Amino acid sequence: MRILIILAVALMTANHASLVQADEKSKTADGIYDFVMERVDHYGSIFETKAMAICIDWDAPTVSGIQIHQAFMHYTDPGSDGPIFVGKLAQSAKYNCKKWAKSENTDCTCQMLDKNGKNVLKAPPR
Repeated sequence: MRILIILAVALMTANHASLVQADEKSKTADGIYDFVMERVDHYGSIFETKAMAICIDWDAPTVSGIQIHQAFMHYTDPGSDGPIFVGKLAQSAKYNCKKWAKSENTDCTCQMLDKNGKNVLKAPPR
């Protein structure tokens, strides 16, 4: 039996300073990735198939930077008979992010941050 584990990290409400000033999109995405991963350090120790979506406000009206509201981590339980494909986990993480944002009346963009330990975040053009 395949089992999906879902974690929502509410501790993610934070501003990441200096990201708005980054000229290069990849530097911005890398900075956000590092910022989030520092706060969900247990995610890096999960070796099973995994995916993470974040609720991010690229246009946050703050002087300190980009606002990240919530992170949604989905992964296959180590005791499962087999892995759940990363595409399915990513779809589920993004869906739960959107559902949370709607229920909290939060204006953010739900985007994929990580798939199997790799940064997949795409910063919007500035």
